[in-house]
Amino acid sequence: MTSQKIDFSIKKEYTHLNFSTDCGIIIVNKFFPYAKENKIRMEIVIRDKSKALKSNTRREAIMASLTHVCMWSKNGWKQITAEEASELHPEGTVSAYSGLFMCELCGQYVSLTAKGRYNSYFRHTSNEKSKDCPDKISGTSYIVSYDPSEHELPIRIIISQNRTFHFELGLVRIPQELLSENMQIKIIPNNRYSQPLIYSRERLNSDSISYVSLGEIPYSKYHLDTIGVDKRIQDYWPNDITGIDVSGTLFEKNSGIRLPYDSDIQLNVPYYYLTTDGNLDKYRYSKINNISVEKIFKRKCGFSYYYLYEIVANSMNEAAAKFFLEHHYRLTENPIAIQPIWPPYIENRYMIKHNEKNTFFHVKGNIQFIKTFPPISTFLLCNLDTSKLYELEFQDRQQLLISAGRIHALQYTYFWREPITYIHEEPKFLISDIFGNMIEFGDLNEIPPKVILRIKSNYDGKVIIYKNDFVINKIKVKANQLIELYDIAFETCISFYVGLDCVRKIAVKRLKKDTQTEEAYFFEEIIHMRGAFIPIPHSLKNIARAYRHDTSFYQWIMKCIREGKICKQAFRKLQKAYLQRTQQ
Repeated sequence: MTSQKIDFSIKKEYTHLNFSTDCGIIIVNKFFPYAKENKIRMEIVIRDKSKALKSNTRREAIMASLTHVCMWSKNGWKQITAEEASELHPEGTVSAYSGLFMCELCGQYVSLTAKGRYNSYFRHTSNEKSKDCPDKISGTSYIVSYDPSEHELPIRIIISQNRTFHFELGLVRIPQELLSENMQIKIIPNNRYSQPLIYSRERLNSDSISYVSLGEIPYSKYHLDTIGVDKRIQDYWPNDITGIDVSGTLFEKNSGIRLPYDSDIQLNVPYYYLTTDGNLDKYRYSKINNISVEKIFKRKCGFSYYYLYEIVANSMNEAAAKFFLEHHYRLTENPIAIQPIWPPYIENRYMIKHNEKNTFFHVKGNIQFIKTFPPISTFLLCNLDTSKLYELEFQDRQQLLISAGRIHALQYTYFWREPITYIHEEPKFLISDIFGNMIEFGDLNEIPPKVILRIKSNYDGKVIIYKNDFVINKIKVKANQLIELYDIAFETCISFYVGLDCVRKIAVKRLKKDTQTEEAYFFEEIIHMRGAFIPIPHSLKNIARAYRHDTSFYQWIMKCIREGKICKQAFRKLQKAYLQRTQQ
């Protein structure tokens, strides 16, 4: 086919465009914004119409193959071209229903056309749920990107003990100069019968995210209006908020935060799943041990029943990946994450405070780049497949949005440059016995009542218990949650950690007196040992004769013989000591 030059002119002489193509006519139908004019419709005049297309087949030839298509491999979704796919499937067309090829921009399956007059290419189908895939609209001209200012505000689900739930919207921190005393926050659900939710400035936290109620009924969209504030507030709080998709929405189990479309799903991590489908736990995915699905409860909201499930991906395989893909999520072993490295900072959800001009942070996961809003100088220091190191150079702006994603911002945080004056509470472990008597400092010289210690910390941490320098137990401690340590014995060391810092140690040791010998301490420890009992071994009589010199201990051994049983742990320790004595 010869090259046909096509001349386009836009009326009113705003500009003049010339395009050359090997295929023929390009049809343009869109609005272009101009700085001093309203949106003006492009009116295309094709001066040479002699090569106009005469069939849909030739028009399809104009549409180049989708360029952001993946195919499942052992380690996850892998990019593939139409040429490579055609070599794998030379027999002809591959339907989107096969689930073999996925558009990584919108997460929907695509078809592969058969090779004929024209080369094979990937195409979207007409029955897709979403019609606005950017690759479908822009074809080969589309570059994977997103607008960092179009981030979503977090929505979380709150589950009550009485088997109910409600939703809350997270309002990220904004500069105080954008607010006013009489401001109003109006949240309007996407339902004409629903009343707007109105909040005042007093409802906002000054230095962290503020959660406000959205009610019990889930809506697909919400509109956020702010009255009496600077218009720049839209850089932080977008007007349109994506809500809950009743066909299926995932939430982090720990935080309750809703996962936006295209989010990464991690292996062996539990998630909440809210849907109107009451048979999810009966799907074939749950039967082949790829996906664990447990129904928590069902609840009626409005005119519909909603089902809450707990879902866990057990293995990285195609069946599990397709399950999440059908619900617009991606199963991965390397989820997107943004981790600050330097300088020292204070971190809350969606906010990091620091006080330096230059900041270094690490980004991992399946992304091409990070974006900032407003744009600032960003330097890529290290670039690996799934790991990148960046340096940001802050200007005079107090706050900066840093986000990572693919076609949407999936992870983001605000960096606030301001003096760090926060003084955190010193980590503490409150230790008491079963009766509430506090153990302030120092070691224990006696076994606590009922052999139990109670522990409470103001931070998350852990307790490590040692016996003769060997670790015998590790216990996680949640902040402000009371736990109990059982079977506290002599010669035990208990270490209390917050992070990597050991904040306290307790050693349980007998108080040695000058009048007592080491052997006396040994005898007393044997007598007071607890645990399972065993029948009297024949060797115990020989052991008893070796300790005739200690009347009280000898009488205790003879008592055990008469009763026909002895503590197993005590006998083993006694037997070991006897063997050491005879070998000397």
